[in-house]
Amino acid sequence: MKGQLKKLVAIVSAFAMIMCSITIYNHVSVEASATASQNGKKYEVIDGQNEGFTGFTCNGLQVLNDVDGHIGFAWGIDVEVSSIKVQINGADVATYNGNAKGIFVPYSAFKELANGEYPIVVTATTTATETQEATEVKGNATLKISAAEETTTAEEITDPEKVDWNSRGWIGNGTTDTTLTDRFKAYVLPSNPKTLEVINFQNKNGVDALYMPNNESPAKTVTVNGTDITAKCVTDGAQTFVPGSALKAATYNEVVITTVNNVVLKAFIYNNKVEEPSETESPETPTTKDATADDYEWVKFGLGAAVPDNTYYYDKKSLTNISVVNIQVPGYAPEITGSYVNAPAGVLSVKVNGVAVDKGIQGAGVCIDLSYYTKNINEVVIEYAGGTGKMLVKNASVKDVASATIDGEAVTVTNGKITLGDAQYGYYCNGKMYKAGSEVEVTEDMAFTSVKELNITMAPGAGIRYIGDSGLRFQATITSDNMDAVASDAITEGTLITTSDIYNEGKNGELDLTYAKTKLNIVNSGWFNNQTGVYCGSVCKIAESNYKREFVARAYVTINYADGTSDTFYSNNMAPSRSIQKVAQLLIEDNYGGISEEYHSVIDSFAK
Repeated sequence: MKGQLKKLVAIVSAFAMIMCSITIYNHVSVEASATASQNGKKYEVIDGQNEGFTGFTCNGLQVLNDVDGHIGFAWGIDVEVSSIKVQINGADVATYNGNAKGIFVPYSAFKELANGEYPIVVTATTTATETQEATEVKGNATLKISAAEETTTAEEITDPEKVDWNSRGWIGNGTTDTTLTDRFKAYVLPSNPKTLEVINFQNKNGVDALYMPNNESPAKTVTVNGTDITAKCVTDGAQTFVPGSALKAATYNEVVITTVNNVVLKAFIYNNKVEEPSETESPETPTTKDATADDYEWVKFGLGAAVPDNTYYYDKKSLTNISVVNIQVPGYAPEITGSYVNAPAGVLSVKVNGVAVDKGIQGAGVCIDLSYYTKNINEVVIEYAGGTGKMLVKNASVKDVASATIDGEAVTVTNGKITLGDAQYGYYCNGKMYKAGSEVEVTEDMAFTSVKELNITMAPGAGIRYIGDSGLRFQATITSDNMDAVASDAITEGTLITTSDIYNEGKNGELDLTYAKTKLNIVNSGWFNNQTGVYCGSVCKIAESNYKREFVARAYVTINYADGTSDTFYSNNMAPSRSIQKVAQLLIEDNYGGISEEYHSVIDSFAK
C-alpha cells in the first residue's frame, strides 16, 4: 500500500523552507463528490482539504425516504474509534457504525438544513505505532443542498443482457464475508410503481443478505428466477433481505418482490462470481504480463458446459468494458464451446492475440471458442459499437518460455535461472530488488534494471509545518539512476530527528537507526509535491518550553531485497541545527513569505 501512496497520493502539507531565502510550498487538495436526491432536495458532498488524514473522502451518500439515509466517510489510515468526531456547520452531530477507517452520519443530522453550503469537519486521533506517535488528523468536506432538478423516466430495459453492466458499480459489502465484495451489480427497473432500492449486503439475523428496501409496504412473496424463496428471506417492515446464497453465480438473477398491497417490484442482480480456484487448481505463475497491468487476479471460468479439463482463467484486473459469464455452448452456435463475454453494445469484431475470431458473435455477446487460446496468456480485444473491451485469458495447459533482460540486454536463461551482475545497490524488477550477484529463478518475462547510484541529501535548512499538527519540518532528496526503484515498495525511506543538545553530548555515536539516545524515526508515506525522491519528516506538537531548543535531522534509505535481507544507507550530511522559534522569526521578518494570513497566528505562536 505504501508504494501506491508514494506513486499516487503524495501527502502535501504547506510549510516554509528556510535556506538562503524562504520558499513556500502550497497545500494541495483533491476534490471528489457524491450526490443524492430525495424529498425535493439535491444533496452533494464535495471533498476538501485533509490535514494528515490520508485518503480521506466521502465514500457514499444516500437518502432513501423521509427518515432513512446517511453520509459515509472513509480514509486510508487507522484511527482510534472513540476519538472520531464529526461537525456540520460547526455543530457536533451523531454518528454510527464507526471503525478504524470509516464512519456514518445519519440523515437526521442534516435533514432539517435549508438550501446552502455547510462545512463538514471530521477529526480523529491516529493509532500510535512503535515508530509513530498518535497525532490528530482532520478531514474537510462541504455539504451542498439545493432544490432537486426535475428528472425524466429512464428508458426501460427488460433484457438483463442489454443492461450496461460495466457502467454500474459493485454492490457494497457490509459483512465479514469477503467473497461478497466486488461480486454483484444491480439494475432496478424504472417501471416499478414504487421506489425499490438495492443498498448493500448486511448480516441480518445471522444471514448475509442483500438489503432491498422499498417505499411501498412489506414483502408478501419474494422470487429469484421464478423460484419462491420467501421463507429464506428476512423482512423488517418494508425492508427485505435476500440471502446471497439464493442468487445464482455467473449469471443474471431476476428478483421480484410482491408486497402485501400486491405491488410488484423488480430488479436484475448480476452475479459475476464463480468458484475461485483452490490451491491444487491454481494456474501456474504467469509467464507474460500486460504492460498496463500492475498485477494479476486470476479467476477460473465457470462451467455452463462440460469441458475435458477446465484450464482456463480470466484476469479480473484486466477486464475493460466487458463482463465474463462462463464457458458454454451457445444455442445460436452449437458447434462452439467457448468463453461467453458480454459487451455494452453490439460486438463488431473480436481478436485473440491479433487473430480475428470469425464465429460466435451475436449482438452484444460473443462466445470465443477455446481453441483460440493457444498461449499461456492470451490477449482478447473486442470492438463494439462505441468502444473497446479487453481482457487477459490464461490457458494453464500451455507452457510459454520465459525470457530475461538486464538493462535492456537479453541474457541467457539456464535451467530457468540467471545470475545478476555487480551493480552496487542491486537490480530492480517487477516491484522487487535483487542483490548483485544473486541467482534468480525466471518464472515470467523479467526485465531487470540496475541501481548503481543512490544518494541521499538533507536540505540545508528547516521549515515550519503550519497546517494540521504544526511543527518543525526537515526535507531530504534522493537521487538515483533508477528512480522507478526508488518509487517502489522495495525501497523505503525515513528521517531521524533528535535535539542538538542530545546529539552533541558526545560518545553517543552517529545518528542512525541504532542510535541509543532519544530520537524520532519518521517513516516516509508520500512524496513531497508529487516529486519522486523528495520527502519530509517533522517533529510536531513541540512544547512551548522547547521553542528555543534546536533540532537536527538525518535521512536514510533502506533497500528491502527479495531474499528477505535489507541494507540501509544514510545521508552524508546532517540538517543544520534549527529551532522552531528562529525559523518563525525569519518568516515574520520576510513578511510571512507569502503564506496565507489565516496561518500567521500559527507562525506567530512559535516566534515568541
